[in-house]
Amino acid sequence: MLNSREEATVTLVTLILMLAFVLGRRKFAQAWIPAIKAAANPTVLRVLFFYGAAVVTLTFAASKLGIWDWSLMKDTVVLAVFSGIPTLVSQPLKASNGAQLVKNTFKATLGISAITAVYVNITTFSYPMELLLQIVATIVVTGIEVGKRHPERVRAVKFLRVIQLGLGVLLATSVAIYIIKDITSIEIAQQLRLAVFSAYLPIALVPFSYTLAFIAAAETKLKLLSIYNKNISTWAKFAVLLGFHWSLQNVREFYGQQLLDAANAANSRELSNVMQRHREVVKRNGRLNRQRNKR
Repeated sequence: MLNSREEATVTLVTLILMLAFVLGRRKFAQAWIPAIKAAANPTVLRVLFFYGAAVVTLTFAASKLGIWDWSLMKDTVVLAVFSGIPTLVSQPLKASNGAQLVKNTFKATLGISAITAVYVNITTFSYPMELLLQIVATIVVTGIEVGKRHPERVRAVKFLRVIQLGLGVLLATSVAIYIIKDITSIEIAQQLRLAVFSAYLPIALVPFSYTLAFIAAAETKLKLLSIYNKNISTWAKFAVLLGFHWSLQNVREFYGQQLLDAANAANSRELSNVMQRHREVVKRNGRLNRQRNKR
C-alpha cells in the first residue's frame, strides 16, 4: 500500500500530465511519442532486462544477509525505478574512470542529501497536507531554477529559498517529534533495514553500472573506427576492444591521432603497438593529474 506522501506524489504527477495534455495536445504527443519509441528500443529493453535481473539477484542476496524482507517490496520497486535507473544513467556519464564512478555512487548514496531523504521519509503528514506541501515545493523549486537564469530576480530567488528552508525545517521537526513521541521499536528496525538496503543496492550495482558505461563508451569508439576506415575488419575491432584492458579511462581517452592510427593499422602487430602506446599515455596522464592535484 502507498503511504500518504506517495499517494500525493501520484496525484500531483497525474495532474501535471493532464494539464500538459489539455493545454497542448500536439506538443504533448510530440514530446512523449519519441520518448516511448526510445524506451522501446531493443538495446534499451535489453539493458533494462539485465538491470532487473541484477536487482532481483542482489535483493535475493540481501534477504539472505538479513537486510531485506517482503515488507520492503514496495520500497524496493520505488528505489529500483525512481532512484536506481537515474543513477545507472547519470553516474557513468559523469565518470571518466572506475574510481570516479565508485566515488560518485558512494557520494550519491551515502551523502547528506541521501541521509536527509531517509530521515524525512520516516513519517508522513495526512494526504491533503502532503499534497499541499508537494504543490508548494514544486512551485518553489521551479521558481528558484527559473530565477537563477535571470540576475534581476535575485530577491525573488532569496525569498523562495527562505520558503524552501522553512519546508525543510517543518519536515525535520515533524520527524523529530514523531521519533521522540510515537515511533515503536518495530518501526525503528524497519526504517534501519530500509536505510541499509537503500545504501546496499546502488553500491552493489556499481559493477553493473561500470560494465554498462564501458560497453556504451566502447561501442561509440568502435563506430568511430568504422567511420575512419570503412574496410576495418571485425577482428581489428575486437583487438581494439581487448586493448582497452577493461578500463573505462582507456576507452574515454581513446580519440584523436590514436584512434586514427588504430583505424588505419596495417596489421595486428601495428595495432597492438598503437593500443600499448595509448595505455601508456593514459597511465602517464593519470599520474601527472594525481601529482598536480596533490600540490
